[in-house]
Amino acid sequence: MAGGSYDSAAFLDRYSRLRERGLFEREAAAAEEHFPAGGRVLDLGCGAGRTTRPLVERGFGVVAVDLSEAMVERARAAGTGASLATADAASLPFVDDAFDAVLFSYNGIDELRPASARRRALAEVARVLAPGGRFAFSTRNKLRWLLPVPPSPTVVSRFLRFWALNGLAGTVATRYRHDPTTNSPKRVHYTDPLTQRREPGGRPRTGGLTRSVRAAVVAVRPGAVRRLRGHARVRSNGG
Repeated sequence: MAGGSYDSAAFLDRYSRLRERGLFEREAAAAEEHFPAGGRVLDLGCGAGRTTRPLVERGFGVVAVDLSEAMVERARAAGTGASLATADAASLPFVDDAFDAVLFSYNGIDELRPASARRRALAEVARVLAPGGRFAFSTRNKLRWLLPVPPSPTVVSRFLRFWALNGLAGTVATRYRHDPTTNSPKRVHYTDPLTQRREPGGRPRTGGLTRSVRAAVVAVRPGAVRRLRGHARVRSNGG
């Protein structure tokens, strides 16, 4: 999760407006199909609460956290019905096996820098998930930018902008690249489905691995949780 610019009035207002949309279609499908009924759910990178209230309304016991204290205050003011706190995804303040499912929506995991912070966050998710828990997340798929599909004017425009931005910046071959769909000058992490399968914490369990890898559900194996616990003690240095 990223603080800083996300504490600005413009971002706070944008995320507050997004709250009206609730869960996106694939997020809702992931929660309804893979999260256990009445289970304990961690809404990681909750922003102003777009995903939080719908999870509560579906009967889950929800704890929602974000790195931005201002975002958490927006979510709290909205009356989501969840327990809310400020927390770093790479250093979660929860005991082992605390949750049955974790949702990290809106490509939030891609904001973590450097790459080691992303790995620590995955290790932390594995640590706080109970054996057999489910992790649903979205992340940017670099394969999306190989061809402008479907070839609509908007897609073609973003395709050309992606290559122009990253070509000029020399970031085409790096993990962190400029996202042409936003106006942010920050670079964000890109991956692909095969690479994502090899990252720590488990293996993708269901679809959604096209375009932006929406709501890929990961089954965290008990063995993976034990293997990662040594890394979960590493604390974020804010990089």
